[in-house]
Amino acid sequence: MPKSKKTAAKPEVTVDQVLDYLRCNGSLGPAVSDVARREFTAAAAAKKGIKVSDDELQKASNAWRTMNQLYSASDTEKWLKNAGLSLESYESYLETSLLVSKFKQSLAAEAKIEKIFNDPVCQDRAVDLLYADWLASASR
Repeated sequence: MPKSKKTAAKPEVTVDQVLDYLRCNGSLGPAVSDVARREFTAAAAAKKGIKVSDDELQKASNAWRTMNQLYSASDTEKWLKNAGLSLESYESYLETSLLVSKFKQSLAAEAKIEKIFNDPVCQDRAVDLLYADWLASASR
């Protein structure tokens, strides 16, 4: 195998290179599964009438930006550009995350988790287990 020349300058990285890397280290399959699960759950949430308000989306965006130390609009714009993301993709990611979270909470409410477990950590774990069970049965 011929060696490729590496330079000290910042190299250009292609999508194909990233995909090949993820395939080789076994990360692509789990990432695809995670995205498929999120989209499947978001569709189920929409089917149940679960929605995300503009206010909820703004709060989620503010929290995400703070967590990632993006304190100004220009910081966020730079980050999105460097990540190769559009504002629409970023908002879609946040909206899907909120829909998944709200859907999980709806499963917990239906199962009356708070009456079974007093400890919030146990409640969170029970929600995760309910969600995993729902995913398994819904994908059959």
